[in-house]
Amino acid sequence: MTTKKTAIVTGAGKRVGAEIAVRLAQLGYHTVLHCNTSIKEAENLAVLIRAEGGFASVYPCDLADEKAVTWMIPNIHKDQPNVTLLINNASIFEPSSFLTSTDESFDRHMNINFRAPYILMREFARVCPAGQIINILDTDIVRNATSHFTYLLSKKALAQLTTMAALELAPNIRVNGI
Repeated sequence: MTTKKTAIVTGAGKRVGAEIAVRLAQLGYHTVLHCNTSIKEAENLAVLIRAEGGFASVYPCDLADEKAVTWMIPNIHKDQPNVTLLINNASIFEPSSFLTSTDESFDRHMNINFRAPYILMREFARVCPAGQIINILDTDIVRNATSHFTYLLSKKALAQLTTMAALELAPNIRVNGI
């Protein structure tokens, strides 16, 4: 099977990200499996995708490291110039209320769940003339649930970024939130 397009899936080592990556590989995408601490799981997933006739590579990156995140898309694009899809799936999910949240928790959630996707989207748009970005959101952002306050705040920010980027990057790059 020859692949004409490449998809980058953040947080692809486990759970939803792994399922997304497998499906994209079945659709003919070369899947770049981003991971941080789930390297072994991502490598096992890449082996599985290849065994089923697909294409997969693993790209470890700490999304809390701004410099590494800034270079992630250009580095992947250099190796895989047919990148057409970015799925921002990686996130952290820690319980907190407004009163029990800490500055550290706020920073962690904003850095992983909002800032990293912001940087990845910007760099994707800089190196890819056309394509699609999908940001994985959370249905609880419309309910204003507060049991995971800093998590949901970061996802609300990502939802607004999704809308703004969709307006600016259209029609060449479609930006959607799920």
